[in-house]
Amino acid sequence: MGVQYETAKTYLRRVREKYARAGRPASKKAELVRRAAEDGLLQ
Repeated sequence: MGVQYETAKTYLRRVREKYARAGRPASKKAELVRRAAEDGLLQ
């Protein structure tokens, strides 16, 4: 994808913050994957 490591970390931090604000925390990788699947973001 051509994304730097630090950029990817920033994107993940922002996604986790958005889930937390929505009342659906995803602090661990497995939780983040589960949230993304629930939201139809994974195929």
